[in-house]
Amino acid sequence: MDFSEQYRKLSVKVTCKDIFIGSGCLFQADSDEYTYVITAKHCLEGEDFSYEFIEDLTVNTDDVYKFNINDIKVERFNDNREWTSYAVKNYFSHNSLDLAVLLVEKYCDFDSPMIDECRGNDELIISGFPSEMEEILENPKENIQCRFIETTIDGIYVKTNVPLVKKDEKTDKLIDYADGLSGSGIYRESEESLFLIGIFTGFKDERLSYDELEAIKINLVNEILENYSLPLLYNPKLTSFSVHVDNAYKATPIKIAYELKKFSNSIQDISPLDIISILGSRIFFPYGKENLLNDKLWSSWLKVITYLNIYYEVSIDREEFKNYVSAPQCKFKHYYCTKYDRLEQIVKAMYKTIYNDLNKEGCILISTNEVPDKKYLKKERVSRILPDIADELLEQGIDIYNPQTRKNLSCVHINYFQQILSDNDYDCIDDSNQRQREIKQCIKEVVVSVAD
Repeated sequence: MDFSEQYRKLSVKVTCKDIFIGSGCLFQADSDEYTYVITAKHCLEGEDFSYEFIEDLTVNTDDVYKFNINDIKVERFNDNREWTSYAVKNYFSHNSLDLAVLLVEKYCDFDSPMIDECRGNDELIISGFPSEMEEILENPKENIQCRFIETTIDGIYVKTNVPLVKKDEKTDKLIDYADGLSGSGIYRESEESLFLIGIFTGFKDERLSYDELEAIKINLVNEILENYSLPLLYNPKLTSFSVHVDNAYKATPIKIAYELKKFSNSIQDISPLDIISILGSRIFFPYGKENLLNDKLWSSWLKVITYLNIYYEVSIDREEFKNYVSAPQCKFKHYYCTKYDRLEQIVKAMYKTIYNDLNKEGCILISTNEVPDKKYLKKERVSRILPDIADELLEQGIDIYNPQTRKNLSCVHINYFQQILSDNDYDCIDDSNQRQREIKQCIKEVVVSVAD
């Protein structure tokens, strides 16, 4: 995936009193009133943090060592090759780290990246505005490739592919591409998502090298936000299921989708973040850290919770949901499968790798990137495919024929529910109340049948 347009929208230039010039990165807060600009503190307070921020706008800041929000300018280079300024609402800095957050008027045209930690040998991108590029009107922004070297308690070290300070062969003048780049976001790209890893703050040791840089870990921004009771850094897709409702039922007949959306919109107390907190890597199969911004992942979870709410005739809140999915007697476990699409493959792989985590009785609910033709395996069908892997399991000490440890499970793809609803022609019922009753009854019957 090409992230060049996203880098353009996320990257801003930060100026304070026309003395300090740095960069910053946008992140949409869980707020309708403002957007965050994350940057390095020294871009506003100076290298030794000697400049004082004055919150009171009635206080005169003509003193060169004082500044307020009116002295701060945040600009983005737009697609018309012009600088657009955005009003600054407030400024907060970390007590001990070279890290700061500006609140600016809300932006509405970009997707926030996920925040994440660095992993060994990560290939990374620094995206910002070096002062040396300022006169290049085509595109003064620079995306600099680098790779992860090591981590510290508060930061990370990265190595750029080329030094940021180098000699101009024509003039013998040193060109410093780091000047103005401080405060830039450091990102990792995946196939579908962009991850914000840290904020560039300077050279690791400029006496020794111009290609080894230091950055503050992005999660430490939350220390600033917590201190001032501001929303923490999360992607909006993870803070509420409401943004996933339309996507969840876009392939469902209109009138059926209308009723299901009403059921789903009642889910107020559970968010994707709650599921991440409860299940962690067990959201996926195989277990692991996958793309948490996958719309299909959260659309499928929304449908699971909706169907369970209808089945149990209650609106499950966060605590009840946590207790439900954690309980050994939980009838249903839902996994988003990233490696396989066919249910037979998934069941065999699960028995070989997470046997002890599976329920003794019940149903495995599956979601996948691609919907398989066969969407339901009854318990009898599951029991017939297990002999294929019986010897492999026995080598692990698992005897599938032992009644004490044998699993008796069915497996159903979450789209099976949609298939049954569509096959019953509920879209032909004009009366909404009747249609709603019929859909609820159908879902209850499907839940009972797949768990039987």
